[in-house]
Amino acid sequence: MNLYQEYNKLVNNYSFFEDQIEKILRIFEGTGDNQIIKSEIVPQNFSIKDFIVLSDEIERGLNLVHKGLRDIQEENAINSGYLFYFSQYGGSKTQFLNLISNEISSKLSNCITVLFEDLHHINPILIFENIFSQIFKIIARNPKFQEDTDSYRKFSQELRHKIAEVQISIRQSSNLKEAEIILENLRKIKNPNLKKEINKLDNLLHSTILVDPLLIFGKIIDLMQFCSQEGISFLFLFDEVDLWLEERGEALRFSRDFNRISKLMKYVLEVPDNKIKTFIIFACTDRVNRLFLTMQPKFENISPIASRLNRIYNSSEKVVEPGNYGSKIDEALVNIAAFYHLTNNRLKIDNNFLEQTFVILESKYSSLSRRMANSKIIQILNDYKNLKIPLEIGIKEWKNNTTFYGNLIQKNLPSILDRLTIKFVREDIAVDPSYQLTKDKIDGYFVNYSLQDEQVRTHVEIKLTSKFKGKKGYQALQFLQLHPEDPLVLIIFCPSPLEAIKKEIYEYGENNGYDKKIYERLHFIHIINPMAFAPINGITKVSSKAESLLDFLQSLANWFDFFGNFSSQYQEIKQNIGIDFGPRKTKESKEEIKEKDEGEEISIKPKLELTIEQKTCLNLISQLYHKRRFTDSGRIYKSSIRKFIEENSLGITDIEKYYELMKRSNIIESITDKTIAFSERIIKMDSLDDLMEYTISLFNRTNENSVLFNFN
Repeated sequence: MNLYQEYNKLVNNYSFFEDQIEKILRIFEGTGDNQIIKSEIVPQNFSIKDFIVLSDEIERGLNLVHKGLRDIQEENAINSGYLFYFSQYGGSKTQFLNLISNEISSKLSNCITVLFEDLHHINPILIFENIFSQIFKIIARNPKFQEDTDSYRKFSQELRHKIAEVQISIRQSSNLKEAEIILENLRKIKNPNLKKEINKLDNLLHSTILVDPLLIFGKIIDLMQFCSQEGISFLFLFDEVDLWLEERGEALRFSRDFNRISKLMKYVLEVPDNKIKTFIIFACTDRVNRLFLTMQPKFENISPIASRLNRIYNSSEKVVEPGNYGSKIDEALVNIAAFYHLTNNRLKIDNNFLEQTFVILESKYSSLSRRMANSKIIQILNDYKNLKIPLEIGIKEWKNNTTFYGNLIQKNLPSILDRLTIKFVREDIAVDPSYQLTKDKIDGYFVNYSLQDEQVRTHVEIKLTSKFKGKKGYQALQFLQLHPEDPLVLIIFCPSPLEAIKKEIYEYGENNGYDKKIYERLHFIHIINPMAFAPINGITKVSSKAESLLDFLQSLANWFDFFGNFSSQYQEIKQNIGIDFGPRKTKESKEEIKEKDEGEEISIKPKLELTIEQKTCLNLISQLYHKRRFTDSGRIYKSSIRKFIEENSLGITDIEKYYELMKRSNIIESITDKTIAFSERIIKMDSLDDLMEYTISLFNRTNENSVLFNFN
């Protein structure tokens, strides 16, 4: 894809709809009225799918629903169709249901759609309100009734009669609730004779007024049967199906909230049995799919509703959607960039920015949820807007002004890294404290904390150059030679490949007689992309204005980490040095070796194949456990975790990304805007070692399931 060409095409397509585009952008950003693009905000003559990126599985899901509804409408012998839509946390399951609703309403003129957003929406009144709001529009579009007025008159009369019956039932139920409140107040009367009359009135009300929701639903079934006889079909969309099941544990059991409505739910799932043409979609995470695959035999016999749901699962179409953009993240970038351009005074976005941003998104965000990728794209566009002018200046001039840019970086790096929750102290430190062997100095140190909360310093040397020569590493080599126990981090700002830089340093070291063993303690943070540091020249224009300086530094820190990949490199170094909690090799016990020989599976099997991100999660969880920050309920405010990360200089940025990774692995049970809840088993581990081993096993299982269910 030519990113810039596609971006300009989208800008032209949406140029006249800036108000609607702004609402859509706010939704992608996570600050809109809701987090879902709905039909109401889409410009006329457009559909929802014009504004989102459709994966192959989403396209397949759309086609399956279209085909299923057509089969139901055209084949007398077919009354039902089912589809399970599985996606990971943050993968826009709700958006898929709204996409389906929008597409069906525009493509199929005789289908009534009912969206159940959660368990609380599964009630007869909501179903009736959806039917009532759509039925007359459907009739008006029906060519049969347009040609045959007598048929229309007869149908509409009977329809109104059946609608009236439902309305009366609902009204009676509502009236009885009000009457019960009045009766409850009357019971306070002390007169015993009046109390007898009140009890009689109570009995009369409850024996004559229809109140049972199931009986109301029976009236609705009658209405739906009548509509179905005239070729009208029904599309039921169930969101948040995960809430039907218990959150905790690996058993397939209904939740308490679901059990409260299980009788009604049984009737809802049996709607097709009443010769009502119905297609039902269930949207849920891959956890539900895994539970069905592993627990079906036990689940089958729990209850009639469990048996019914099990049969539906077995006979349904299934769409397993990874919930991320994958190879289509370039489409997401140009979409959001076009929206951003139109809603930010037509900010000019150049091709180089799009190309460079795409490379990073593809490598680091294509496998994360759409929600996370959208937020990151918008954040980097905000930073681009704030840094655009100094970025353009820096790209042009930094190579000819390396001393100036190097000094700016050395001076301001502590402030930049502080916003990445990394504590760096800029200080000239003598390589030889006695100054007898050399008077050279290095540039400072990182600060971390040991298990005993003691400060741990990791020394740092900083270099910025357009082409790295081995001699530039001489202070680092001197320090390592004179401090045989200490590691050193060499931060290099240079477009040369890291292997070429290492080769230069090693050749210089060999030519100058340095011990090769010192290289084991030499660690690199390599900022290869000049875009990461080029905008730093802008700090000279805002340094005298406190508020402007703070805003500039925040944008620069985000930008620096995105294009420089600083925090990830820093995390890897901490793990390699041994500062962080992390997976460690342990000797196998005789029992474990015996179990392996006998082919038995060990329940907890620590491995070393975790990604850097998973190891960072492991360190965070271990730190929280070690420093007793878990609550009894497992629920912690996000603000408390952010403060904890800052206080301990953990260097964790994009914390929402790590929440998402832990949610996928069932380390975290739930995430809200303000809190997260760790699993009960995590917070109640008996020891730190047990916690780490169990966490590793959860990540290992997630990695295995990613292959099994094709989640990238």
